[in-house]
Amino acid sequence: MIVEHDKRSSWEELSSFVETSDSSLYLEYLRDYFPGFTACKVALLKAAWEGQDEGEVFVERDASGLAVAATFQGSPWDYDVFHLKIGRIGAVFFSSVQGLSMESRVEVLSAILDYAKSRGYAQVQMRVRAADLPTLHAAEDLGFRLYDALDIFARDLTTLPPFKLRPVAGVQFCDISGADERLVCQMAREAFSSTRYFRDPRFPPERAGYLYEKLARDLLARDSPFVGAVDSQGFLGFALGAQDEGLSRSLDASFGYLWLIAVAQRARGKGLGATLLQRFIEGVRPQMRFLEIGTQVDNCPAINLYQRLGIRKQAALFTLHRWLIDNP
Repeated sequence: MIVEHDKRSSWEELSSFVETSDSSLYLEYLRDYFPGFTACKVALLKAAWEGQDEGEVFVERDASGLAVAATFQGSPWDYDVFHLKIGRIGAVFFSSVQGLSMESRVEVLSAILDYAKSRGYAQVQMRVRAADLPTLHAAEDLGFRLYDALDIFARDLTTLPPFKLRPVAGVQFCDISGADERLVCQMAREAFSSTRYFRDPRFPPERAGYLYEKLARDLLARDSPFVGAVDSQGFLGFALGAQDEGLSRSLDASFGYLWLIAVAQRARGKGLGATLLQRFIEGVRPQMRFLEIGTQVDNCPAINLYQRLGIRKQAALFTLHRWLIDNP
């Protein structure tokens, strides 16, 4: 086996390999909805191939040619929040012959870790769909630790019947033009303490909270889809999302996410979360064909809500990381 990361492979060879390969991407579920899904994988590969965010492509060859390819890129977003160099293994692509082989994945992931360490990265993260056990086991063999498990819900909104939006006594709803950025960001900072950055003891909780505050602020600055709720006592909650322009281009269809949904403690258990989600969906329906939502596997209230509203579970994924320094 030979592991390369110096672009000795041609773009034509790599893109052809990825088009016919399977992968660790949880987005593989999209092939059931979009015939052109392979274009998404090629786009991810190209971003790393062209060096975006210190991107690199690592490949392993056997006697028959390419066996495994994997992408690695830095994360400027995480650096801005935590002031640490954090890299991400975006995808591991493998041929049908290598589908069940763990050894080839170990070789490629090991090469990525050596490269990341030589470039001063503090941590390497990767997300792997739950069905890709060989890649998960390879990561575990190399010291990656599991610190998040997500269920992915999604729906083609053109097949989802419209919701009948009813007024809620004493509650007013607003779009982004009426959003109070300070209150939205404050709630975002405090509402997502069960997520992966809070679960890693090496990340200071105040910085993890700031990550969600920054996400909310950045989305609001882009005039992203938003629904907020207030009553006479103050701010009650919000739903905030965005369209993925790159993925939409690859799929030739508008694709977006519900990034954040939160309800104040005093308003929980009263159906406000369902109302916010319904209003969010009706707001994005004219310009967004496909909507995706991720949540922790133990977030039972959210899972029940999505299923009740017809948003179907499509995939499950694990987030793993490997620290490369002792004391961040």
